[in-house]
Amino acid sequence: MSRVRVSVLLPVGPEAPYLGQTLQSLNEQSFADWELIVVLDGNAQVNRKIVESVSLKVPVTVIEHTTSQGIARSLNAALHRASGDLIARIDADDINLSQRLAKQVAEFDRDEQLMLLGTSATVIDEAGQQSGTRIVPAGDANLRRRLLWRNCFIHPSVMFRKNAAILIGGYNIHCTRTEDYELWLRLSLCGKINNLPEPLIGYRVHSGQHTTGRQGISRLESKALLKMKLQLAKEQGTPQFLARLIHMAWEWNRTPHKFWR
Repeated sequence: MSRVRVSVLLPVGPEAPYLGQTLQSLNEQSFADWELIVVLDGNAQVNRKIVESVSLKVPVTVIEHTTSQGIARSLNAALHRASGDLIARIDADDINLSQRLAKQVAEFDRDEQLMLLGTSATVIDEAGQQSGTRIVPAGDANLRRRLLWRNCFIHPSVMFRKNAAILIGGYNIHCTRTEDYELWLRLSLCGKINNLPEPLIGYRVHSGQHTTGRQGISRLESKALLKMKLQLAKEQGTPQFLARLIHMAWEWNRTPHKFWR
């Protein structure tokens, strides 16, 4: 496989009604030196036809899972097939603005210490109409503080350095709901992190998406997140007891609760 600058990782679940739109938005990128790695995680035959129906201008690698392996395993499979030194993420229901890859690559070229870079997003509905904007916070020091409280990155908007991600073990397969958040915490210990305030993706909100509503996490997943938060807190000089309290509050807030009168 010839080397490229950016590898775009696209995991595709069994139901992917917007996949064609996602692929077309990638085809319109102004940045030319990239490849696409698609992981068909279940229902591969149908979704492969959609991928093949779009005449993509870049090298395409398709990985097929006949039975669903989950997003973390799918992304790790793609990560280890990537030839680019930069990894860009997108999901099969979102779209990319034409300047997205170019603007993110320019930031990595300006700062060799930058490990992770996200962007803001335009929120779109099922019909592709704009319904709002998600503006993310920016600045390395600011994001490090905020990461103790919550995930400050929009997963399908991020770009990160491949070698750093592989060196620290890639996505944690035990974090089935927070695979992105846990990886950002680990990458933050490797170098600088940042967000571009400009919306460079269209983030689609719909009833079938992976992250709809409050969803609890397993004890193993919680422990993995807490471990990294404690390391980040130590680096910042934040007391460990405070980091634990912050994590407890975060976990409570994302878990559905029932109250009886």
